[in-house]
Amino acid sequence: MKQKTTKVRLKDIARETGYSVSTVAKVLSGSAKKARISDATAHEVLSVARQLGYAPNLMARNLRSKKSGLIGIYLASANDSIIAATLTAILQELPAKGYVPLLTVEDTGYATCHETWIHNRVEGLLFCGPIQNIPLNCFTELEKNNIPIVTAGNPYKSQDTRMSAPELAVVQIDNRLGIQLTIDHMLEKGRKRIAFITGPPWHSDADERKAAYEALICKHHPPVIAEIAGRELFWQRGFLGAEQLIQRDARIDAIIAYDDNVALGAMKYLSDNHINIPEDIAIAGFDNQPFSEYSIPSLTTIHQPADEIGRQSVELLEKLIRHQTLQENHIYIKPSLVVRASTA
Repeated sequence: MKQKTTKVRLKDIARETGYSVSTVAKVLSGSAKKARISDATAHEVLSVARQLGYAPNLMARNLRSKKSGLIGIYLASANDSIIAATLTAILQELPAKGYVPLLTVEDTGYATCHETWIHNRVEGLLFCGPIQNIPLNCFTELEKNNIPIVTAGNPYKSQDTRMSAPELAVVQIDNRLGIQLTIDHMLEKGRKRIAFITGPPWHSDADERKAAYEALICKHHPPVIAEIAGRELFWQRGFLGAEQLIQRDARIDAIIAYDDNVALGAMKYLSDNHINIPEDIAIAGFDNQPFSEYSIPSLTTIHQPADEIGRQSVELLEKLIRHQTLQENHIYIKPSLVVRASTA
């Protein structure tokens, strides 16, 4: 005979901890600090709640508060490991804060996603991945419906108008710092002529990384940039970009690629043309994609803490939902340099 399981209630946790039901309820609702409950008490209540297997009834809570408890997530792409890791962190963080994620994807079309958000009365929106296909006026429409927005990882840039929406709250990697770390590393390795291969023109990160390279490299030599005008895929951009650079300037001894995929394409061109890495030309990417450790040679790159981007995006959205005063609505996450054989 199976043992009957019973739902853990607030009074069960109160009995185990010795605190009142009111205290337990305030801790579990995230109101401990507001109610001036000590950290030690809150920690004990949460610990006992986990041990007993307490699961809050979010639906009942939201019905009482007349709120949906839903956070809309607009996923632009799941093919990129950085976007996937950011989304994973968001999906882990939302339930811990008492919210339920409502996932919508770009492939269904913006109109369908918008209807889903409005119909289900989402309390906020997280845009995950490059969102260049969203019309700029949509943000005004969402604002009219009192739906706060945070873009997690990529500032908005319109593909058609090249317009940006600087008023949107953003959590993103510090692209300038990432390029600075890479240039400094190349210089420390004795490289004298450091070139750059750009990313797609519709991507906001591409703008920032190119601008950072141009501004920082000028202290050492004029910028040497491979511009790819078409819509080639990332590794194709790298292959064509490396070809363009080598044919233009024989003095190049280092290449910084927009991202790891572009770097991989550049490495293919160098290998095909018997140019040794890193002896003849050192190369570095950006993003620390999983394959970068296993390329031949392994790729020096910039690591993005995508989990931190996801976590802070949820925290920022929660503050907007609660109408809290923000110290800043554009948060930069610090990257780190991962040195591997392609520059060592």
